[in-house]
Amino acid sequence: MKRIGIVANVSKAECLPMARSIVEALTRRGLEVVFEPKESAAAVFPDGPPPQNGQFAESEMVLSLGGDGTFLKSVRLVGEHDVPILGVNLGRLGFLAEFSGQDFLPSLDRILSGDYRIDERMALTASLIRKGSAVRTERALNDVVVHVAGVSRLSVLETRIDNEYLTTYEADGLIVATPTGSTAYSLSAGGPIMDPSVAAIIITPICPHALSNRPIVVPPHRVVTVTPRYIPEGVTVTVDGQTAVEMFCGDALTVAASKKSVKLITTDEASYFEILRSKLGWGGSKEL
Repeated sequence: MKRIGIVANVSKAECLPMARSIVEALTRRGLEVVFEPKESAAAVFPDGPPPQNGQFAESEMVLSLGGDGTFLKSVRLVGEHDVPILGVNLGRLGFLAEFSGQDFLPSLDRILSGDYRIDERMALTASLIRKGSAVRTERALNDVVVHVAGVSRLSVLETRIDNEYLTTYEADGLIVATPTGSTAYSLSAGGPIMDPSVAAIIITPICPHALSNRPIVVPPHRVVTVTPRYIPEGVTVTVDGQTAVEMFCGDALTVAASKKSVKLITTDEASYFEILRSKLGWGGSKEL
């Protein structure tokens, strides 16, 4: 390896010493380090010349230092470049991060030598259609959420699968999620937990008015289209909690599986189900 990218959540006090230690360890090994965004480099090294800023397209790996939000920000910065991301969790839950802060530095040499595996995760591509043209297109690892802005009133969201009418949700909003995102907002709204190795699209209504409205899982080749028929105070579309755009009556939101996956670095030190047990606090005997 020659070049490593870093995304650091410098708002976390514990992130600054961790980032400095990682940069020093990488530069001692002769590796070039780049930061995104540029403000984070200045925060990590306020009294000296920081590592350079730069795009991640030519990096061979990106380190995400923070929580799941920082990891999702890393996904957005990497874009569709085939650059794998390794998460170092300095947050609370950390479903997407492979390492905790104290565990990462002792494992650095092993990772730099190539002793890791690439876990490819399905992503979504969401397009906001207005007057027949896409005015915004975003990529999501976790979810695309249509939700009411302002006063809490029900929105009316017509939903189609491959242009076939599914139902019209009267709800606070609608979540379209990947299996990776099944443990995020969708889970809080009553959606199913899905193994991320399963390719599928999850549709989960947020506080639906009708008790018969339940989450539904469709194959990854389907296209989900959401069209607001009534908007009380405005509707916002958020992508991975990172970007937001207002949606109006007459607009349509299409969500489909992305052509490119997101590459996560894993060492297989913990299985997905072990992570579930740990993060969700599931207890009980391992065997009956």
